[in-house]
Amino acid sequence: MGKCYKQTITQGRLLCIYLMPVVLFSILLTFSGKCYGVETDKDGFLIIPQHIQKTKQESAYLQHLLDSASIFKDNSLAAKTYAKIGSIRYNEACYHLAISYYFKSIEYAQQAKDNELTAIIYNCIGTAYRQLDDLKNAFIYHKKALETATQSKDIRIKGYALNGLGNIYLTLKQADKAIEIFTESLDIANSRNNPLSKAINYANLGAAYVLKKNYSLALSFYFKSLDVNRRLNNKRGIRICYSEICNVFLKINRNDKAIALAKEALAESGRTEPIDSANFYLTIARIQLIQKEYKLSEKNATKASTIGKRIRSKSTNNEAYKILSDIYKNTNKYTSYLNAYELALKYQDSVNREYAQKEIVELQQISDIERKDAQIKQLVTENKIKDLEQSKSEHTLIIVVLCSTLALMITFLFSRKITNKAIQASNDIELKLLRSQINPHFIFNSLNSIQKFIWSNNPEKASVYLSNFSMLMRKTMESMRQNLTPLSKDIEHLKLYLELEKQRLSENFEYKISIPNTINPDNIDIPPLIIQPFVENAIWHGVAPILQNSKGSILISYSLEGRFLIVQIEDNGVGINQSQTYKSSLSKVHESAGMTITAERLKMSYKVNNIKKSDYIKITDLSAIDPSKHGTIATITIPYKEIY
Repeated sequence: MGKCYKQTITQGRLLCIYLMPVVLFSILLTFSGKCYGVETDKDGFLIIPQHIQKTKQESAYLQHLLDSASIFKDNSLAAKTYAKIGSIRYNEACYHLAISYYFKSIEYAQQAKDNELTAIIYNCIGTAYRQLDDLKNAFIYHKKALETATQSKDIRIKGYALNGLGNIYLTLKQADKAIEIFTESLDIANSRNNPLSKAINYANLGAAYVLKKNYSLALSFYFKSLDVNRRLNNKRGIRICYSEICNVFLKINRNDKAIALAKEALAESGRTEPIDSANFYLTIARIQLIQKEYKLSEKNATKASTIGKRIRSKSTNNEAYKILSDIYKNTNKYTSYLNAYELALKYQDSVNREYAQKEIVELQQISDIERKDAQIKQLVTENKIKDLEQSKSEHTLIIVVLCSTLALMITFLFSRKITNKAIQASNDIELKLLRSQINPHFIFNSLNSIQKFIWSNNPEKASVYLSNFSMLMRKTMESMRQNLTPLSKDIEHLKLYLELEKQRLSENFEYKISIPNTINPDNIDIPPLIIQPFVENAIWHGVAPILQNSKGSILISYSLEGRFLIVQIEDNGVGINQSQTYKSSLSKVHESAGMTITAERLKMSYKVNNIKKSDYIKITDLSAIDPSKHGTIATITIPYKEIY
């Protein structure tokens, strides 16, 4: 008896020692409005006290709040804290991580029956998905926000949700639907006299009217937004308005207005953020490039690059060197052009890799969070089991074991779901990295070809070829960061490539692209740059060996089979069997990893779409089908998505 009593006292002391900091902290939370007071803004988000420093102190403060919420089972505090952490991660552009914290906030907000915060966080999740270009999930959660706000009759949050939905329709280029939604959101902002919400809706309406090419109305809304943002001293809003108004002036060929406004914006941004100054230097440089003021354009692009290097902004340097490469191309400075273009590609590749690595780190952090949660649940379960063993209550023990088993099963299923999401996202990232590898492969082969062309032909033809090559490169760079591209754009890109190769081979081969009327190329999305390596193979290892004696021919045909796009590339060349012999006699410059990389990209595309298929590439010698024929036919089976 004495032993048990002593043990109980010891356990009680330990419990007091453990709980004391939490109790003291909770008292501070309750009674100290200035020191650790928990304040929220109008949207229900926690306000971090001003004396709390960023990073470590801020993290410690939020962790204390979570600990307190856990001890005292305060679901409302837990929901608001997780929402705040999510918003911090969102502002750091860690969108995957932000979403994981927002989902935790939703869980506690629903337990606290806080419909207002639930609607706000649904809207935040939708916004984060929009930043990730995941429009399907963005639509789902903005719609949930709208429904929850409507049920709770909260017109403020309804206005936010409408704004999010309007932005989705903007991205889908459905201008009329976007205008309808933004107008409703603006009416709510007017009824509540919310100037910031007015400014945002004015700017969004401006963007929608740009889509409709009603530029006078677009400018009217942008200037309204600029006026409100100036009264609010909203630097970010002012910068966005300046940039968009400049773009509209460029569209209506008012370059003088655009450059004057850009200089005015530059004067204002020079007192704030260097990145703003760099962006407006780029805007001025682009306008001067259009006006063929090459020296002034070069000067401003160089200023932007200098700022970009100082603040280590790879995207700024990428844009600056793109402009410089265009300047050097137009002034026939071919060596400077190639140097600037290679630097632009170098910075573009760095941007792509940083983006992919950042996503991987986010996924690892999400995985760590889920693993820690699972460990905590398991420890709680184990402690309950130990307490029950000490009490020797078999009946209670059986019940808890059953509950524990059920909890572990739920935890396992939830963890597996999170893991599957992580695997899916990792596959997406791997696919992006593979796509970034194909660009340097093609570019450096082409640069080598340009050099030969310049030395072996007259300058006029070299200039035309270089201009077409520049256009092809620009389209290639645009495709690099896209998971999918419309078939129509892919065919346009392919035609440009074929024309370049045709010019390079002295017009000695013909090509035809056949697509049936049953296929609308604008309504089908496919992975970009898949078909080009096969066409390149058909040209250089198929028809090129026969061009001295006969005319080459390439036929590219498209058809649909279920959920797949079937592409066939047929040439009248030497055939795959003789091509192997021919390859061995060629210099290594014509050999490439293009086919291998493309096969890997297709494999990853099937993996991402959870499709099991192995025969997605077939290459057949025509002589095997008909001995009287010669040439090769390559059949590529590509999963596609239909656009509605």
